[in-house]
Amino acid sequence: MTRPTLIEKKERTANISYPQARQQWFSVGIFPLGLHFGLTGNRPQSAPACSFLRYGAFKKETRMIRQITILVLVLTISLSSRGQKRVDNKDRILSSTSLQIDTSVIAVLPFDTALNWLFIDSKPVELTNADLTQIEKLLKECVANYNPEQERQFNEIKAKDPSAKIYKKHFVIDLAEYKRQYVAVTNDKGEKEVWINCFCDTWGKNWRKEQILVKDGGNCYFNLKINLTKGEYYELMINGEA
Repeated sequence: MTRPTLIEKKERTANISYPQARQQWFSVGIFPLGLHFGLTGNRPQSAPACSFLRYGAFKKETRMIRQITILVLVLTISLSSRGQKRVDNKDRILSSTSLQIDTSVIAVLPFDTALNWLFIDSKPVELTNADLTQIEKLLKECVANYNPEQERQFNEIKAKDPSAKIYKKHFVIDLAEYKRQYVAVTNDKGEKEVWINCFCDTWGKNWRKEQILVKDGGNCYFNLKINLTKGEYYELMINGEA
């Protein structure tokens, strides 16, 4: 078989297209200088390998960006839904009752474990808005159950001695005249309890930070405990007269 001359080789090369010539270069391992350099820097690389690396990196990066975008969208929607649910629940709690809570007359004090007469084997705990609503309801219920008997005693005394210098406010409790201190704990049974200390006079003390403990003073000072878990009040104690 006669080998083609140099002129015949040039003529054949001149008559083929660039893609065909490029394919021939690749088949014999000869690559144009411009295809030797790619994303890997100045180190010579084979054109097919360089092209494959560029495409693979681009495809992987695109997939990663798509996954991150989807994840961010899912998290955003989830957090928004949870936030909306909390707001809706809170509004439902507040709108489901006609109770009006004046927080300007309430101080929540930390539980001092040294006061073992207050709660035994208990740990401090925070109060929620729902807890404050429940406390208000049970406190008003307690006073509503206490007042009728006191009013009866007042009327009985007045009936016997109309000139007696006694006042109804010294018998019945009007919560609007009192400030309050709340001390919340979790007892040894895991139940949430609150000690409520009510007083109509602070004696010049910083009642938002110091417990107001007074001997005597009548119904100007009273306290009770509420078990929020059970929804019960107990140990109502009214100060005696001096």
